[in-house]
Amino acid sequence: MDAYRSPLRPDANSGRVALVSGGGTGIGRATALELVASSLALEWSGHGIRTVCVAPGSIRTEALSRHGEDTVAEWERGVPLGRLGSPQEVASVIAFLASSGGAYVNGTTIVVDGGIDA
Repeated sequence: MDAYRSPLRPDANSGRVALVSGGGTGIGRATALELVASSLALEWSGHGIRTVCVAPGSIRTEALSRHGEDTVAEWERGVPLGRLGSPQEVASVIAFLASSGGAYVNGTTIVVDGGIDA
């Protein structure tokens, strides 16, 4: 019997999972997602499925602007790069992880925070 092959994934023995933490979900949830990514990497790697957690820092979004200009400016001053990130920068990291360039990245957390975590 042939193994099921997804029409969206012709090579049924490969895949990528990006778990995105942050977004005001709290440190407990972010840590839980990091542990899930690590655990799934150990379990699914043998099937060609990689898992990575992406942890964005302060990202300039509509929701962030609701905190007021003074608060946003204070957050910007706290970032070593001197600015907030953009949703496109986080998306670019995820796109890299899904590309052949990220093929050996597995079971870890990529922090996209302008250096705050340094």
